Amino acid sequence: MYLFITDNPEQLKTYKDTSVFMMEELIAAGNKVFCCEPKDLFIKNNTFYAKASIVEHANVEQLILGAHQELSCIDTEAVFMRKDPPIDASYLNCLYMLNMMKRLGIRVINDPEALLGFNEKFLAFEFHEYMPQTIVTSDINQLHAFQAQHPVMILKPLNAMGGESIHKFEDITEKEEAIFMQVLKDHGGLVMLQEFLPDIFDGDYRILIINGKPFPKTIARIPKEGSFKGNLAAGGTAVGKELTAFQEEVGNKIGKFLMQHGINFCGIDMIGEYLTEVNITSPTGAREIFEFGGENPIKALLENL
Repeated sequence: MYLFITDNPEQLKTYKDTSVFMMEELIAAGNKVFCCEPKDLFIKNNTFYAKASIVEHANVEQLILGAHQELSCIDTEAVFMRKDPPIDASYLNCLYMLNMMKRLGIRVINDPEALLGFNEKFLAFEFHEYMPQTIVTSDINQLHAFQAQHPVMILKPLNAMGGESIHKFEDITEKEEAIFMQVLKDHGGLVMLQEFLPDIFDGDYRILIINGKPFPKTIARIPKEGSFKGNLAAGGTAVGKELTAFQEEVGNKIGKFLMQHGINFCGIDMIGEYLTEVNITSPTGAREIFEFGGENPIKALLENL
């Protein structure tokens, strides 16, 4: 029996959602699968429970859920934490509970201690030798200084996803300063600035690292015309690719680190030969990689847990 913690299951986009893909594979293997939201976890009589729905059917076309029932988390084979950012109070409260569950012997994927300890944007600095020129700051003077060195730059919030609130600056006027200040206000008081990488137009590569090893198939997410964002959620188009030797080298190095911290499923993003993000909260792209490459990354994950 497996439990998935996701956003509202009724709003998951089944045709591409990696969590639904995981559920589908587990059910096909004869397992019972349940699903709930973070708010559905609770503690009663010093025991952890979830008000969860059994997943009766899951595939690219639909997710069919049964009625809610009270599920004892200690009875699960594993709990998959698949809630998307932002990392807000609800998300953190869920991780606190999952961390306590872990100490009782309940397996949680990915490890909640790692999810608490690593921000996805900051985590890339563990492998700074592969990163483009990057700073994290709240100082508007540093914004100007960075732009003087890198005339075209990208501004990113530290706790969002899917291309949300990412901006490309080619000059710093009052407009860009206002955007900088608004992102600071809306996203925790710090922002990331990176040099713009023109290789984005050849694709923002999503590489899955599964149980410490980079999956041999990947996708390049190509920005739509007039955009610089490759994110599929921002309208990018996925193209299937083979993993390059350099991507494999980077993936293996990152994978070794991830396994030391209980992170079994990760999606790294690379533009050209630069690492831009290390996604560990609820990495996506598995369905697209399977459809384009013909090899199933979720089977690889589940076979070796």
